[in-house]
Formats: sequence, structure tokens, C-alpha cells
Amino acid sequence: MLRAHWAARRRDRESWRHHVRRACGRRRSRMRGRVDLRVLVYRRHRQDPDNAYASMKNLLDALVLEGWLEDDSSDLLGLEVEEREEPRKANEKTVVWWTPVSPEAPRSGGPRKRGGLPAASGRSGFRRNGGWIQRHGEGR
Repeated sequence: MLRAHWAARRRDRESWRHHVRRACGRRRSRMRGRVDLRVLVYRRHRQDPDNAYASMKNLLDALVLEGWLEDDSSDLLGLEVEEREEPRKANEKTVVWWTPVSPEAPRSGGPRKRGGLPAASGRSGFRRNGGWIQRHGEGR
């Protein structure tokens, strides 16, 4: 996506932001503290590790813009990206697991809503103490 046309990059960025907002809601106050993210991507063609991490840029930007991450710097974010082959394009998806490492400072507010997308276990969304989201149909 980094070498795509600017309009295609923008559509992908906005798609991730919309998906994060729909699955997790928007936080009233920005999340504070270190967070570990584990991302599992099901794709038809696997990428080398550098490109796999670079392809997470729009997801991380969406999480920062929606208030679920304080920042995507290495000081505040532990990121692990794993890829698995999925032969059918219709079954391509991205699953994100969220684990806060350091506690959030006490603040008022929190997520405005929870849930949104049907997922394998019937739950989706981030919570203050961790969680996961799932996005289907990235291949379009």
C-alpha cells in the first residue's frame, strides 16, 4: 500500500479508521501507557517481515487517531506481526490482539460503545484491560 496511488492509500487509511471506530468505538480520552499488539494477517501471498510490519502503518495510525494508542513509537508500543497463508481471497482477514502492559492513569471517560462487528466468538472491540478486533475482506 505504500507504493500505491495517493487516493488508494487514503481509501485504505480511512477504511482502517472507520473499521476501528465501528469495532471499538472512539475513546473520549487518549489511552495512556504501553500496549502490546499482536497482529495475525491471513493473506494469499505472504510478505517478507519488513513489508509485513510496514503494512500495519494504517492500522496503527487509525488506533492512534481514534485514541486507543497514545503513540505508535517503540517506547509505547510492542508490535508482533504474524502472517498465515489463506488460499481464498474472500477469507483474507486481519486479527488484532490488544494487551496493555502498563496501567492507564485514572481518567474519566472511556469507550463510548463496545462491540460492532460480529466475530468468531461473538465479541469484538478493545476494552480497557485488553481485547481484540477482526477485519474481513481486505482484498476487495
